[in-house]
Amino acid sequence: MLYNVGYHQEPRRLVFHLFSALTEFERSLIWERIPSGPTTPRARGHKGGCKPALPKADIHRARRC
Repeated sequence: MLYNVGYHQEPRRLVFHLFSALTEFERSLIWERIPSGPTTPRARGHKGGCKPALPKADIHRARRC
């Protein structure tokens, strides 16, 4: 389907502005959540990363050999 560039320009402009306003709003929500992201689990006592594969005693024993 071919579109004429000058024909029905205003509805396209309205849709573009609506999407850009929604995008800007979503971006502001994301920026508000970023600082509180990692601090909330730490406040509950969670640590980051994977659990160790071996207990600390086994790691010390392996390093002595």
